[in-house]
Order: sequence, then C-alpha cells, then structure tokens
Amino acid sequence: MHTVLDVLAGVAFGCLIIPSVLPWVHDLDLLIVTHPLGPLVFVGCYFLFCWVYPKQKIWNTARADTANVHGICGGVTSGYWLFYQLGWLTKSRQIQPYPIPPLTWNWVYLSLLRTVIGVLILAAIRAIVKPMAIHFMCRLYKIDKKDIQAQRREGSEVPQKFITYYLVSIGATFLVPLLCSYLGIMRDSFYHELY
Repeated sequence: MHTVLDVLAGVAFGCLIIPSVLPWVHDLDLLIVTHPLGPLVFVGCYFLFCWVYPKQKIWNTARADTANVHGICGGVTSGYWLFYQLGWLTKSRQIQPYPIPPLTWNWVYLSLLRTVIGVLILAAIRAIVKPMAIHFMCRLYKIDKKDIQAQRREGSEVPQKFITYYLVSIGATFLVPLLCSYLGIMRDSFYHELY
C-alpha cells in the first residue's frame, strides 16, 4: 500500500519530469535501442534507481512496486534492443500519422490469438523465474526463502522483483513476438515501429 506522501511525490515528479523529457523521447528511444551498450547502461540505471529508493520505517509495497516498474522498463528496453541488434527492427517507411488498419474478423482473431499465446508464455516465464530469483537472492543474502519478513528486512525483495519482471518483459517484447512471427500470426508493422 502506498502512503499519501508516495502518491503526492509521484504526481509531483511526474508533473516535473514528463514535460521536461517529452521533447527528447524519440531521440532517447533511438539511443536506447541503437547504442551497443544500451541495455547495460539503461538497465543499470533502472536497477540503481531501485537500489537508492528510500527505505520506509514501516514496510509497504512501494519499494517492490518500483522494482517491478523498473524491471519492466529494463526488459522492454532490452527486448527492443535485441530486435534492433539482430536487424529485425527498422524505422517505419510510412509517414506519420500512421494509417489505422481496417477492423476485420481476421484481425480480431489474430489479435486474440497473439494475446492468449503471449499471456500463457508470460505466465510460464513468471512461474519459472520468480522461484528461481527468490532462491538465488535468498542464497546470496543467506536467509531462509520461507521467511518473507527477513527478505523484506535484508533487502533481497527488490532484486527478486527486478529480476523476475525484467525477464518477463524480455519475454513480452522479444520471445512472444518471435514465436508469433514463427507461427505466422504477427503483425507485419511490428518490426517497423522504430521512430
């Protein structure tokens, strides 16, 4: 549960950060995806942000939620970086604004099929990775993996969440689209969504 101060600080930071970053979103997106060290630098920054998150006197989920969000951002960044480095993600040849495809039964069917496949794969990845991350971090911190309070007290909870959702997000942005392409059900425009 977030405190009122957490929510107010989030809104205040959002109001300050979003307008100041918005003009550079396309350039930053291109840098993250095209730079050879993109994942190393940006995922390192995401993890650092989790690590320096202020500790609360009373435990709440805010710190773990932040680790989830940063892990997801890092995974999405890494997934798209992989696609670009393999030469599969290219700049769009169309002029913005992009045309909206017509809504057909085939389009709806393929969208639902991709969604079901994606959800099943991501659930499987999470089911495999989460216990492995907990086991690894508990061994690293030398705490009992059944002792949730010790995990929270020792700080192993943040890396557990980060690792889990980092790998789930790579699955969402790299493995699932790759499988859908292999099955012949992927949107052709997916690989041309780089600005």
